[in-house]
Amino acid sequence: MAKLTKVKDNRLGNPDRYRLRYTIYFPDGGRRDRSRRYRTQTIARGKSEVATVLENRTCQILQTPEEIRVWLHEDLISPGDSELLDTAPLAEKKTLSEAMEEYRATWETSPEEEYTRNRRIAVIEEILGPDTPIGSLDYGAGEQLKAKLKERGLKVVTIRKYLQDLKRCFRHQVRLQVLPYNPFAELSTGRVPASEKAKQVRFTSAQVRTLIQKAEKRIRKEKGAPVLGRWLDVFLLFIFGTGLRRREAMLARWEHIDWESHSLVVPAENAKDREERRVGLGRRFHDALRPRSQEEGFIIPQFYKDTITRAVREHFEKCGFKMRLHDTRHTYTTLLQEDAGASPHEAMQQTGHDDMAMLSHYTQSEFGEVLEDRLGFMQVDEEEQTKH
Repeated sequence: MAKLTKVKDNRLGNPDRYRLRYTIYFPDGGRRDRSRRYRTQTIARGKSEVATVLENRTCQILQTPEEIRVWLHEDLISPGDSELLDTAPLAEKKTLSEAMEEYRATWETSPEEEYTRNRRIAVIEEILGPDTPIGSLDYGAGEQLKAKLKERGLKVVTIRKYLQDLKRCFRHQVRLQVLPYNPFAELSTGRVPASEKAKQVRFTSAQVRTLIQKAEKRIRKEKGAPVLGRWLDVFLLFIFGTGLRRREAMLARWEHIDWESHSLVVPAENAKDREERRVGLGRRFHDALRPRSQEEGFIIPQFYKDTITRAVREHFEKCGFKMRLHDTRHTYTTLLQEDAGASPHEAMQQTGHDDMAMLSHYTQSEFGEVLEDRLGFMQVDEEEQTKH
């Protein structure tokens, strides 16, 4: 129990002083004796009562963050003591703002996408409270966020992006072992209304040829002005001529090309379904790559993935078309059947379709003819060949 005694100290010009002695017990089993002096009996008695509570609470390890703040304010413990006494779980100490800052550190994206994400995070913090401990946020907080975003008139597809940022932030805290689980893992926006769904667009072979030719003209005329610079036409040939996904095209290397069979190997680690496959290089695409056959490394320089999507969509819009980058795969699959006469199974095999319910009826076959040579936009005109 805290002990208060009266002492004399003539050196300080005030013979009557009161000494308070008490003990602080720490969660790790250690203890420290403390001593304080006060000039008046009234102040000393008040401090003694607080010190008695301090001893009793710390002895039983019952102290709360609020009590620790009071003892710190009363100058009965030091800042170092407060850190040792604070036994609150880390999730109750870390705020949403701090968690979001740690989430930002994991980003590897373009400046434009970073700006957009920061705007979404600012709104999330505004609604849920930047100083809210992440340990106190539950599934209901996610539903509250959804409701507030709907009140602001945001579309379901946009709200989904906000929820993705929230989920990723808390998933990171689970990885850091701050949280035992992600309270927003099952949070969903539900189905996207038909009015908000993006319509699939499929180009004809003539339209694809026009897109590639205009990309070549832009590169010559604007001297690399497109975001992808001189790689724009090559990337268009990649996505339209092979049906590769954006990630698969960006990870393709010169070493993956088999020049003799005019084909490109997509390694299992690069494929979405983790199954190695081989796609053909149509004549036009093969001829564009052949002069650089001695190079090594990635075929396409490693731009930010969002920068690539934005650059391709910008080119489509300049050509008078509005479509998603993923629609190039739909175009490729359709033209492979219409222009090249491929069967649905052959087309799915080329695209690496991951719908096992459909693929289970078929067996994989070895790579044979370069079906891509039959695609209309892959044909090389004699006049065009002369120019090159």
